[in-house]
Amino acid sequence: MMCYLSAYSFYMIGNLCYQNNCNSFQDLWRKSFAGTKFERRDWIVSATLIGMTFGGLVSYCKLFGDFGSYLVNQIPGCPRFIASDSGMILMTHGLLQFLILPESINSLRYFNLIGIAALIYFTCYITVTSSRYLNGGMPEKVREHVGNVTDHLWVFRVAWLAPFSTLSSTFMAHYNAPRFIGEMENKNEFKRATTMGFIGALFPTAVVMMMGFLCLRGFMEKNLDISGNIIKILGHQHAEHNNAYLIVCASLFFANVLLTYPLVFISLRDAMLKCTFTEYNTKIRLIVSEILFLIVLGFSLIPIPVDSVIRWKGAVFAPFILFIFPSMFYFRLVEKAKRNKLESFLAHFFLYFGGIVCISSTVYCFLESFKVKLFP
Repeated sequence: MMCYLSAYSFYMIGNLCYQNNCNSFQDLWRKSFAGTKFERRDWIVSATLIGMTFGGLVSYCKLFGDFGSYLVNQIPGCPRFIASDSGMILMTHGLLQFLILPESINSLRYFNLIGIAALIYFTCYITVTSSRYLNGGMPEKVREHVGNVTDHLWVFRVAWLAPFSTLSSTFMAHYNAPRFIGEMENKNEFKRATTMGFIGALFPTAVVMMMGFLCLRGFMEKNLDISGNIIKILGHQHAEHNNAYLIVCASLFFANVLLTYPLVFISLRDAMLKCTFTEYNTKIRLIVSEILFLIVLGFSLIPIPVDSVIRWKGAVFAPFILFIFPSMFYFRLVEKAKRNKLESFLAHFFLYFGGIVCISSTVYCFLESFKVKLFP
């Protein structure tokens, strides 16, 4: 459901940009509120997009620690600090210092291919591993805690509020919708391209989530305090630990987050520069880069797991980008007589659903942060 809703809101944003000759979320905001006191408050959209991007960068840094510490711990005699999450975050930032300097992301865009390879490999790996576990080939310690599937399905937990925020981040690509439709030669293919793209994202996501749950179940719940990263849980000494195939998987994802971090960082930096300066030179660009770089590093060293970071940005920022802003733009820009019944219904639904996702997910994040247990 979240994939379908995300795909439709992506299409709605792109279509509104095309019909109203807009090139960004900010353009849509200004055109939506033209002639009102809100016209110049497009900083609201900018702040939301920057917050989402900033949260994404902190998530990347957390993954440096997760994947890096797992890989380095396979090396005998490695110093304890270097093999820790914080140590690996600091180590990788030494290399990243040079990767964030380019003015344009064009030279780095092909690094995304590593991410595609990592996702395909992990989808195959988790499918094979899950099949082996379900056929009785799981380690003894996993078997002790795994439990029955029904033990984890037919119960209510506060954690059921979490998937909204997690999935909001999973299917998030909406800030690229204006550029995506702007670069298409045949605009009539936009809806089809959107559908195919989100279906392509849905398949591996569904396989990884379903297979990961089926093969680990209670063992995953028991070890969530280690990390919400399933690769790190599989790397537990009582699970797959130093399995060669898992090491390859972790290596691919580590390389992916390391090499695609600059793509996200440069987008954040450019957004901050446009919000802060009307004109800027290379010196200002480098100074702003360093300040942002150190701020992201500082937040990433706060001892919270990566899944919590993803949920926070999915609760506070994603509902606005996915649902609330597209709904607002639709009702402000499309004349009532020209509204499609389905689009009008979904726009209303997006407005209320976005509010529900924001409130329920934020409540869960606060409950989790303060260790509040409302239910067993």
